Amino acid sequence: MAPLTVLVFYSFWLSPEAREGNRNRRNIQQVQAGMTRNDLLRVMGPPTFVKPPMDWREGTQREGQVYLYQSPPLASDFFQFYIGADSTVRSVNYGD
Repeated sequence: MAPLTVLVFYSFWLSPEAREGNRNRRNIQQVQAGMTRNDLLRVMGPPTFVKPPMDWREGTQREGQVYLYQSPPLASDFFQFYIGADSTVRSVNYGD
């Protein structure tokens, strides 16, 4: 097998990022708005990143947190979950 072919195969199917992204793609189908934070963590595991949510219209920070999860190779963005101040999932964003 040519070295480039091996590298591409590894990058898209075997690398830790690819395996994590593909696992998250399968698990995200189980997450719905209204679930508790603990239910989300049970399904998805710990997030890749956590950041504060922003209200882009007003330029202010909202209460709660945004959990970001690794997406599969060639996806344009992370999977995002907005967790409200009451620890429930308010929205699920699969990216563009």
